Amino acid sequence: KEDKYVISNKVIDNFTFPFAIETPVEIGKKNQTLEKIITNKGDRETGFLIEIQANGDVLNPVIYNRDTGEYIGVDIPLIDGDRLYINTVEGSKGAILFRDGIEQNVFNYVKQNSTWLQLETGDTVFTYSSEEDTKDNMEVVFHYNTLYDSF
Repeated sequence: KEDKYVISNKVIDNFTFPFAIETPVEIGKKNQTLEKIITNKGDRETGFLIEIQANGDVLNPVIYNRDTGEYIGVDIPLIDGDRLYINTVEGSKGAILFRDGIEQNVFNYVKQNSTWLQLETGDTVFTYSSEEDTKDNMEVVFHYNTLYDSF
């Protein structure tokens, strides 16, 4: 079974129509969740697939393990509509960018000193950033399979 966790910046609606006002009121707010605790309930660590959706320009996105300081990122600019996949699963490691329906291998753009992050058993806290404060344009999803030791 695949587990999926999302950390993102999304606008949350606070009203429905019909709507008429004379004084200003808050009609929406931005969800500022920049970190996510992911609980691996398996018996062993596992790699995972990081999916980054660009909802605007994103410069050189990076995913961090908040507790260890380890990170993985790419040195490429993303544009609105891009979808970047970073796979840290043993035997399937890679980085693929989908732009305008075209798949590009961007493995050579993985940041120097990146770590192919693993999801330890128990809780792991992940966060993300990008250069020039473009992280608000990132929606990040983690996909992973829970692994169990077998006898």
